[in-house]
Amino acid sequence: KEIDAFIGIDIDIEPPVTAGNKARQSKPTKQAPSSSKSGTSRKRPRPSSTTAGAAASAAARKRPKKPKPPPNPPSSLVSLLQNDASVRSYFQSLQENLDYDVDKWKHEATRWKRLATSSSSSSPPKKNGTNGAAVGKSKKAKPKTDTTKKTKKTVPSKLLYQKNNEVVGNTIPITDDALFGDIGSDDDSSNVSSTQEKVPHGDATTNNRLSTTRKSQDSVAINSIDVEMRRSHIILEKLKEANKCLDMLGVSLVEVEVKSTVTQLPMEDAIEGGTLLERNAGSAPTTSLAHEKEVEDDREENIDQNAQSAVMERILHRQSDEKVAAEMMASLRTFIKASLFTASSPHMDTAVAENNLLLEEEQVRDKSFEGVGENQQLSPEERIRRCRLRRQYHPFCRDGELHVPTVYYADNPDKSDGPVGEKEDTAMPEHPASVGLKHLMNVLSIMDTYCGDDLEEDDWNTIFACDGNKNGLSVEDGELQDEGLAILQIGFRNRCRLTERVLSSLDVEITRVWALTDRATNLATTTIHFHPADVLDMDDPENENIHNKFYGAKSYNRLTNLEERIAHARIASLLHHRCGNLQKAAELAVGFIISSAPSMGAEQYPRLPPVLSMALLEALLAPENYVPKNVANTRKSHPDEDARGWFQEHVRHMFTTLSRSNSDESVLILLRALAYPVHVAASIWRERSLCSDDRIRDAAVVELAAYDRIQRLGTWLTNPTFEMMNVEHISKLGADIFSSATSISFLNSNDDAGRLDSNKKRAVSGISCIISLLTLGDVDRIILLCGRTLLEMKGADDKSGSGTKIDHPLFLLPAYCSAYSSVMYRKWESMKLGNTSGRHTAAAFTVQDKFSPILDSVTQYAKPDDWSKIDIIIQCCVLLGDGRSLQRLANRVLPNMTQIVITPENSTVAMNQRKLLSRTMASLIDAGEIPTVRVINLRRRPDRALDFIGCAVHKEQLIVVKGPAKLRHKSLISARKNVKTPLFIEPNEDEECPGDFAFDGQCTRDELEKQVLQRLDGKGTLADFVKAKWRPSDLKAFDRDARDGFELVQTSMTEKACALSHIASWMGVESTLSHIGSCTRGEYDHEFYQKKLSRMFKISGFARGPALLPGNEDMDPVPVCVILEDDAVVSDRFAERLASLLEELPRDFHFCSLGYSRPKNAPMVEYSTHLGIPSCLWYLTGYILSLEGARHLIKSLPVTGPVDSWIGMKMCGNWDNTFGEFMGVGKYTRAKTKLPSRKDLAKIMKFRAFAALIPLCAQTLGTTGTTALTRGGWRNKDTDITYSG
Repeated sequence: KEIDAFIGIDIDIEPPVTAGNKARQSKPTKQAPSSSKSGTSRKRPRPSSTTAGAAASAAARKRPKKPKPPPNPPSSLVSLLQNDASVRSYFQSLQENLDYDVDKWKHEATRWKRLATSSSSSSPPKKNGTNGAAVGKSKKAKPKTDTTKKTKKTVPSKLLYQKNNEVVGNTIPITDDALFGDIGSDDDSSNVSSTQEKVPHGDATTNNRLSTTRKSQDSVAINSIDVEMRRSHIILEKLKEANKCLDMLGVSLVEVEVKSTVTQLPMEDAIEGGTLLERNAGSAPTTSLAHEKEVEDDREENIDQNAQSAVMERILHRQSDEKVAAEMMASLRTFIKASLFTASSPHMDTAVAENNLLLEEEQVRDKSFEGVGENQQLSPEERIRRCRLRRQYHPFCRDGELHVPTVYYADNPDKSDGPVGEKEDTAMPEHPASVGLKHLMNVLSIMDTYCGDDLEEDDWNTIFACDGNKNGLSVEDGELQDEGLAILQIGFRNRCRLTERVLSSLDVEITRVWALTDRATNLATTTIHFHPADVLDMDDPENENIHNKFYGAKSYNRLTNLEERIAHARIASLLHHRCGNLQKAAELAVGFIISSAPSMGAEQYPRLPPVLSMALLEALLAPENYVPKNVANTRKSHPDEDARGWFQEHVRHMFTTLSRSNSDESVLILLRALAYPVHVAASIWRERSLCSDDRIRDAAVVELAAYDRIQRLGTWLTNPTFEMMNVEHISKLGADIFSSATSISFLNSNDDAGRLDSNKKRAVSGISCIISLLTLGDVDRIILLCGRTLLEMKGADDKSGSGTKIDHPLFLLPAYCSAYSSVMYRKWESMKLGNTSGRHTAAAFTVQDKFSPILDSVTQYAKPDDWSKIDIIIQCCVLLGDGRSLQRLANRVLPNMTQIVITPENSTVAMNQRKLLSRTMASLIDAGEIPTVRVINLRRRPDRALDFIGCAVHKEQLIVVKGPAKLRHKSLISARKNVKTPLFIEPNEDEECPGDFAFDGQCTRDELEKQVLQRLDGKGTLADFVKAKWRPSDLKAFDRDARDGFELVQTSMTEKACALSHIASWMGVESTLSHIGSCTRGEYDHEFYQKKLSRMFKISGFARGPALLPGNEDMDPVPVCVILEDDAVVSDRFAERLASLLEELPRDFHFCSLGYSRPKNAPMVEYSTHLGIPSCLWYLTGYILSLEGARHLIKSLPVTGPVDSWIGMKMCGNWDNTFGEFMGVGKYTRAKTKLPSRKDLAKIMKFRAFAALIPLCAQTLGTTGTTALTRGGWRNKDTDITYSG
């Protein structure tokens, strides 16, 4: 059925039902009458396999052994080939015919093999309740054959079975004539005679039926093969279509590597290989003495000197999905920026070239298009033509109409250029942006449909196994034809994962990343800040048509970036629509509205532009065949209920309750809440559209045009409540939405459907609360609501069973938590905008965490068996990224939870409570799968902590805990390592002290010693962890500015404090992973699972790559921890990239750097796709550590000098050998040799350090906002650390 639906036709593979078939299925096949009087059968008995004759015939049928390779050609033959071109032509023609015959018979054998397989795999029909699967035990009837010598053996197929020694079913006799009769033979008469001799003696009706059976079964089998070939042909055609689109986009799925190998060959091999023959391959035969003399001289020259044979080899390497996706998006960006190109267009309208247009364009000449000097050399006509082309290909000037995105396309652009029902009345050519998007969508759709990973390797290879000419490949050269098929076969294999990767990446960007990035950009870009004094005087006649004038030159980059995002949003929405996943498309739009909703009480509007873009929302809500038209003056009051309102209809379908009363109340509340931030953002854009600065005005006018078009996509956005900015009205409207969503009449109404309606109303209430509280931006209101919820929860516990209704239910606490976290982050960003000093430490001290105490109170009052409250607390911890509270909650509830789940026979939990328990356990496991990162942060730098939380939690949704733990002397660590039995730490030590602040080095030596003593477990001093002096000249090989002398210098206090903070973090990792220790399943039962689950909230994942050392081959995946400094900026999709890195990281590794800077002459060897082996690195911005790695570093204490350079020199120590000399450590930028063997790596890598080839985090430098990857020197990486070297 899937194949039929895939091809688009319905094919019945069963034989046609005829009168003969019915008769044959109703009674067994008749036996031919015996011709002998004695009644013996004429069937020849099957010979026994034990007879000598059978053994001899079997030996004769064996394939002959492969002969020895032919010797070198004799000299006479070589001379003949050199002198006579006709002989060479003869041998070449002979070889071509031989290759053709071999290929022909191979295809013929493959075709008949499929035919036999298809016939044998068919199931026999049932008769009188007998199943054909049990037929194999009965004896098969022997086919009747002639007794003459020329009779050929008939082998019946498996499409039959026996009952009472009678053949039942359809028999296909497979003979030599059946296999090769249609191909032809040297003797046609023999085929005729043999065919006549095969006709069995008997009734003519029986013979006709047998003939009909053979024909019908052959037809069915051939039709089945034709279906498969037709399916393969369709897939191949689609792949070729996608490949053409990729060629137009300039994207390649494979990388062609050309290798040239030059070898020295002896004379005979060189002649045989064609070194001398190719020179005269095309010349006419000649017998002149001069020619013979020239040939003889060439031959003697090759005898004296061995000939060189160059072999050109083309190797196809499959491009990674990440690289292909990046090239696709870069190509689409090029199409969007088509206005940079000034190619001539046949659709120029000379009437547009007026003098005022030329004057206007010359005044606002865009320097990004071309240089000023070049512009001055152009003629006036050429300037007018280029201005017109820029208008035509501007990002927001579709068909010459302003404020309309050019990236949209329709399925049938010849008939429609807008929404359904609107006619195209323009002859302008299609914009390159829409062409590029159309090609990209076609490629992604074909990859998702035809390149699935569920297709077996043999089935995939079969698509490309058929002849290229039969499948439409018109390539003359056979090698290029094979290479073209190989490119399709290698490049498109399992490319559905690329579509999934693109879609998942776009979903994250749209729902989280874009809003956070835009807020940071808007705060940093002062040129787009709006001031009330910049308002235009609309009463001035010159400003009457200001919104209809062409865009300013300075607005081009912003509009181009907006158009690119529109294309990305369009791709995500269309892919979800084509997959039929409208729910995911609706969730994408809702997530975008929530993440980009303006917070009026926390952000400075209208000074800043809203993050909620109407153009992006239009791209998410528009149907597939939608092309926008500018509707500034033509707005429909009652849009049609068609595909344009899919979002509204799908929301209605998802949240309509089954209760008889107020069935649409949930939908109306949700749609009203979703429209609320959209109208607020539109009012801000409307106020900014009156600015005199065209950089601000142009973007606002484009957004307002999109806002007008959005209102045609459904009734939920029509008739806005207000038109201009009015803070009082906004607050009143938000309060009304919140009260409606949390009213008792709405939440506690009697539902006929019960639990289902209750879940829908809870979802509507939660989403509406988040949106209304976010848009209001009032932190005090959120904290007040949380306090009331906590008080009512305490009262409900005290009055349990009284049946009192709660005005502020506890299930809304995660909604309050989400709104509080987002509003506080936005408020902190606005506070940094008002601080012009560059450092925001003082402002950070004024930010108080008011939600954590409420969460601690809820956790305190929640009982260990109150699963619903525990589930709510888990959600709040994940939203806040609070690893400390999450670990304490897990330590509190896991003992009881695991005991009930593992040993249910010993528990007295009711059935309805078990469902809540399962849901809570699932939430706890999901929270444990989120990577937990350990951050090193100073107590006096809360600004860095807030910045890190905003990046790691709000953007990447990580769990954060403090990294530094208690210090221990390394002798205690060695004792722990050497004990044979697992040494577990006391619960209070590891569970209640997850981490602390970093050591502060802005102090005296005595004060730093005091900090060490306060956080030291046991005996020890500062000198046990960090040496007092170090030699900077040790870094001379990698730092050209290092000192030349060999004198020792004092390590600065800040360097010592930094080293102590990292050492304390290593000891925290060692303590955590040792506490998880090796316990067997038989010893613990539920305690075993409790410890494993508790571990999930303290680690970042598991290293799963093959072990490096030979003795660790059977090693299990090892848990790892990620340590980040507080000024680290994690990359996009950090968790996903970290998971890919851990899949390749060897299980017995020590250290893996995530954020670093590599010295110029410290090469890195590629170890795998994402991993490299460094020779030296600077910075400890972020890294991964294992238990063995932590113990290795602790064993190597004390640290000498800066801790990052100390670890870098430990990396360099691995290459203090001949491998390092060959690699060029300290000399070259890139490694001059390939990766050593795994055996050699195991010997030389005492410190098994790796690094991500593409860093997963970067470090901010000072207060300039630059990163560590820019120029400026590694010594200035941190203003809180003084470099002593």
